[in-house]
Amino acid sequence: MPDNCTSKWFKPAIFFELYNTNNLTKAHIYKCLISDVTYVAKLKQKMLSLYPSKKTTVEEVFIKYNF
Repeated sequence: MPDNCTSKWFKPAIFFELYNTNNLTKAHIYKCLISDVTYVAKLKQKMLSLYPSKKTTVEEVFIKYNF
């Protein structure tokens, strides 16, 4: 979990890859960025819960970036 509000817990490369490969839209990504998503594992959980049809792709991208 981040130490303070300026910690950069998110990994932009994950967003870029999911968006650039046409797997998630910007709107899909923004929908995952809510107040209770404060670290990478929660982001992955949120994406998987909102977009179960994208499960394989989401998991592959997170694994690629060591998450």
